[in-house]
Amino acid sequence: MTEQPQDWPNFSTELENIQTLRLCFSDFNITYFPRAQNEIADALAKSARSFHRSLCFIGCSIPVWLLRPPQV
Repeated sequence: MTEQPQDWPNFSTELENIQTLRLCFSDFNITYFPRAQNEIADALAKSARSFHRSLCFIGCSIPVWLLRPPQV
């Protein structure tokens, strides 16, 4: 999807958000995992699709916890 965005017109809004977030990090990558290798995330995604209430998020800045350097 990220390599050929023209093939995925419904993905354009998400891709714009990803590209904006990418600017906030010095190291950024997207990795594809087949559903069979990531069953928990797949189950969460399926349950989110069946959620029939409006979900809203309003944010205009990067969350504070993202700005903290990683603790080693």
